[in-house]
Amino acid sequence: MTDSEKVKRFGLDKIGFFVLLLAGVLCAKLVVSSQTNFKLSKPVLLEGTGVSAAIPRGGGFQQISEGFSYEDNEFRLGAVLRVGREAAVSVHWRYFLLPIEQAFSERFAEEANSLGGVVEYSKSQQFGQLTFDCAKIVAAKTATVLLTGTTVLPDGRTLTLEVAQKGRDFDIADNVFNSVIASAEFKAENSRADGIKFLENFRQTDFADIAGKKTEQNYYYIEDFTDKKLGFSTDAVGKVTDSSKVDSVIAATLYFFQSGMISRAEQDLFAGEPNIHTFKWGNRQSDLLINREIPTTIKLDDTGMITIQKRTGMQNFANGRSMLPEILFDCAIESFLRSSFDAVMLDMIISDGTIRPIIIKKAKAEADKFPELKITKAVEVKFLGSGTDAQTIYLNDANEMLMSEIRGTVAYRLRKTDKENIIADFPEWTEKIEQLKGYTVAADANGNGDKKKKK
Repeated sequence: MTDSEKVKRFGLDKIGFFVLLLAGVLCAKLVVSSQTNFKLSKPVLLEGTGVSAAIPRGGGFQQISEGFSYEDNEFRLGAVLRVGREAAVSVHWRYFLLPIEQAFSERFAEEANSLGGVVEYSKSQQFGQLTFDCAKIVAAKTATVLLTGTTVLPDGRTLTLEVAQKGRDFDIADNVFNSVIASAEFKAENSRADGIKFLENFRQTDFADIAGKKTEQNYYYIEDFTDKKLGFSTDAVGKVTDSSKVDSVIAATLYFFQSGMISRAEQDLFAGEPNIHTFKWGNRQSDLLINREIPTTIKLDDTGMITIQKRTGMQNFANGRSMLPEILFDCAIESFLRSSFDAVMLDMIISDGTIRPIIIKKAKAEADKFPELKITKAVEVKFLGSGTDAQTIYLNDANEMLMSEIRGTVAYRLRKTDKENIIADFPEWTEKIEQLKGYTVAADANGNGDKKKKK
């Protein structure tokens, strides 16, 4: 081979390599282009809140869940696009149940620091109906881009969009972010707004009235749907006056449940002002199989701050206008039946300190379903994002709960009975059952009842 032929061959090899490289780049761009030719989904409604938003659909995007899913005191809706092994785009809407106290600028700085990047810009901008505080964070070393926008909705809740992109060979984050964020909408007339109005009346008038008229302790069998007895539940509530002639509402509950490898007991004592401006609520959950007890204290102070105290630590958050302590649920149902509302959404504070949104609706009473109970009223309760999916409560004309059916991970019934039956079937709980009523007449306004008896 002559020198000129070698030169020609080396030149052709370089040209061939360049052509292959160019073809590879073009093919990669075509793949990315085809995968990112997305459209927006139809608006996805977060039930009861008035909030709806869309996410990318098509072009390779895969929806993470069917609708908004509940996780750790927030609802999430998302989609993800995977372009390669190390390239992807994720889109997440986040609807927070608890207020975010931190300033947006501080949050943006913290997020940039956690990514090892910088805030390229931050600004306030209107997209569609709502105005968002936005930021773009770029981490060049890891080829990561994060676009985030947060708005405080007219009812005080917080909605955030996060679009994260990782990869060096494409750049679609801005396009996705601008398209998706403009889809968010809020309707002021919703079940949560009605829930706030309902709770205002409950706090100011109904709760003290209902508690003041309670004279009887309630007793219920816990049964499966074959009528097998799994345990019992009992509760009492009353309005008492301490030595300084200050009214206080006291509520106490006790339940025991045993099925298969589950053996559990729970005891609660709640003391608060009749308008629920302040309260203190103690809860003890016991796993009887391993003899482990989990205590929780929930306190609302006169500044409007709720403190959750557990063995694992402490949490603080502002009391929301739609929040209701779980232990007052039955009183709230009675108040709801008195009201003109057909459906309300509430944020129930569970005894372990978590927040569980619920939607309460008036329902048609099926008197023939349990003819022996003389049912005249019914209420449907939908639990959003929890192990319990729904609850149907059957009541009489006096708004007394006669039967409650709970459906979810574990399905069971509560059936009204009397103390003699409960004690006959569960004699080992006699002392605690007997002392429960005493709490609602002997406890002072600080919730300091006869705690020497309380195990």
